[in-house]
Amino acid sequence: MKGFFYDWLGANEGLFQVLQAYHSEGVERLWGVLAYGYGWWMAPLVAAIISIHYLGTRHRASARQLNVMSQIMAILILSFAFVWCVVFTIQTLTFSTWARPWLLDGVVASHGPFIWQEGFPASAPAIAMMVGYLFWPYVQRRAKLALVVYVASGSVLTMLSGVSWPADVLYGLLTGFAGVWLARTYYRFAVRCVAS
Repeated sequence: MKGFFYDWLGANEGLFQVLQAYHSEGVERLWGVLAYGYGWWMAPLVAAIISIHYLGTRHRASARQLNVMSQIMAILILSFAFVWCVVFTIQTLTFSTWARPWLLDGVVASHGPFIWQEGFPASAPAIAMMVGYLFWPYVQRRAKLALVVYVASGSVLTMLSGVSWPADVLYGLLTGFAGVWLARTYYRFAVRCVAS
């Protein structure tokens, strides 16, 4: 199971070794600075920006604009809660000595400072994907390109710096995507229930 699910039958380690050919102390320092921009505090920062924008425009914004802002805020909170629970539950299980033999033996995340903890799945790509996918339907082409660069840069840099394996990053991206998808699905369901 581990060979197929995590090691990818040797491809995970092979890809990591290729990426490490580009590893340098400069990349490691750069990621050390940028990691906080991809970490857990990104969701509260986005929420604060939306709140400040709402307070500044609430008297002159249209009903549709206010509705979009409230929708983004609700989906952000729901998806962040999902991503937080999934990432920390799985990381806790993979750290646990009693659970490791029953799950993925040898899959151990590396401890870092709180709010910058990478592992399986990688939290920084998960949050980056969550933010990128959250804003994707609401922005124009140029902003969409910026979101793609934001998510891709965080994913690549976390591997080049040696913090996360490719499998950690992939499952982090899937977690962020699933978090927003589930949040949107629940939000639409809740709106239908209230409207009926």
